[in-house]
Amino acid sequence: MSNTLLIKRTAYNNGGLPTSTDLSYGEWAWSNSDTKMYFGAADSSTGTLDIIELTDMVPDATSTVKGKAKFSSTNFTVSAGNVQIATGGVLSTNIANGAVTTDRIQDDAVTAAKIADNITLSGNCGVSGNWNVGGNLTVEGTVTTVDSTTVTIQDKNIVLASNLSGDPLTTNGTAYTGAGITIGTNASAPQLTWNTAESTDHDYWLFSHKTKITGGLYQTTVDGGSYIGS
Repeated sequence: MSNTLLIKRTAYNNGGLPTSTDLSYGEWAWSNSDTKMYFGAADSSTGTLDIIELTDMVPDATSTVKGKAKFSSTNFTVSAGNVQIATGGVLSTNIANGAVTTDRIQDDAVTAAKIADNITLSGNCGVSGNWNVGGNLTVEGTVTTVDSTTVTIQDKNIVLASNLSGDPLTTNGTAYTGAGITIGTNASAPQLTWNTAESTDHDYWLFSHKTKITGGLYQTTVDGGSYIGS
């Protein structure tokens, strides 16, 4: 034996919720005014007519229940059933920490053309692979450490102390004193440094250790100064 539900068809043209005079028990009603569907059901507690809007029969979506979903108008726009990210994108405060990870982004999904110019990273940045810089590289930090075992520089001239522009052969050139090359970190590490004395007669390169010249001196005038030694 089967039960049969008799469904009537009712035309309803007024806006808002139908009344008992518009809709009876077991009837469906389509409203041309607000384009909604209504159904007349019995209230199980009172036995009276309970008019239900069809959209009320769909629950709100949860993590386990499929249903109506709501979108923040700040982050999304909905048009003709289509959901799009709002102009300006999703606010950073609405993106959970660690939500966008590399395994959530397909390879080549974000091209260089879609990355804004002049990006500034406020925190640390690390690269596990090679990093090739096609343009100029400017390092503005106070300490630069290079851990490479092999360093190759194409430029044939290296400028040290580029912030100094005064004449190194004058008394103002004392700022140049100590500029040069140090090998190693030991207190007795060999050094080649420049020394500017108070007199222009005593400007010289200072070798911290003994120097051996195997190729000889070419067209060089040697001023030995005062001899000190045994």
